[in-house]
Amino acid sequence: MPDTEPSAELVAPPLVAYAFEAVNPVLLGMDEETWIPTQQVNLARAILALTAVDMTKVVLVVTGDMVASTRERLEPHLRDAFSDERGAGTLGGKTMNVGDEVHVLMPFWFYVDADAAASMQPGEEADEFSANTEGRVALARRIIVPEAQHVRMTQKGEAGVDLSGTDRARRDFLFLAHDVLDEYRAELGVAADFREAFEYEVAAETLPAFREGLKRAVRENQRHRNVETLMDAVLAQAQHAWKALANVAAARRVGAVTEPLSASGTDWDELAAPYWDRLEELLGMTPTPAEQFTPEAQRPLMKALADLFDEWLRGLGFLWRDIDGGRNAEFKITSRHISG
Repeated sequence: MPDTEPSAELVAPPLVAYAFEAVNPVLLGMDEETWIPTQQVNLARAILALTAVDMTKVVLVVTGDMVASTRERLEPHLRDAFSDERGAGTLGGKTMNVGDEVHVLMPFWFYVDADAAASMQPGEEADEFSANTEGRVALARRIIVPEAQHVRMTQKGEAGVDLSGTDRARRDFLFLAHDVLDEYRAELGVAADFREAFEYEVAAETLPAFREGLKRAVRENQRHRNVETLMDAVLAQAQHAWKALANVAAARRVGAVTEPLSASGTDWDELAAPYWDRLEELLGMTPTPAEQFTPEAQRPLMKALADLFDEWLRGLGFLWRDIDGGRNAEFKITSRHISG
């Protein structure tokens, strides 16, 4: 009799394109004869493919130098300003438009094969890779999920807002508002199952790093009387902190946490407490990345967040405002209770 049992053929998942930069693929566990990507690299490619609007225009880039790979894809006038400083955090992944493609840059160490590391560079570093394999695999998966959401939002045309014609200081606050919204929405795509318990609270190092970053920005730039550089440095530190707080707000929303945030101490009271409730409330109005959120629909929320960030910066002792009917802008340190 003919076999009537259903076929159990395995169907390979769709995968986006991939590239390696400034890294030896052998270190990632690839065979020099076949060059077949490893399971971990293919998992990242599959997650990106399943989330993208058009997977044929997405490239996973595993790089040994995140800063160099990012700068190569930036406009020339932006390259020197880019660094991997993220306040108390580190640069995990970065999604970038490159022509009609979207490139997702991931650091190579997420995908290092422990056995390959031991054979190619034996010693303490290889031992560390081996001991941390499980954690690296989990972190790589955790990082690629929000990057996949960035891909989705980018391909839906939601990742950019035209701010041309806006006065200088106001434009900066609106840009920061959009950047924080974008980060928050990407984090909404990370299910509770992928999260660790610590993600629901403000990390112990976040606000001390914010305070120290503001002090450093003033200390290193004020003596040169370079107001533009000082302003950029202060806004960069604020951006790191606001995005870190937005990530906490996203985790609380995903986890359906309703009780007040458990935070205390001088840093919390001076740097975040007066503004946290409004930040969480405004971000809570944001649609998930799976929902439509056109640039036009984003504007009212961006304006409200920009107003909050303006007030927040003033509360920290910094004034960045447009003057002379928008023809000029000025930056002032109005208080040193935070920056020293």
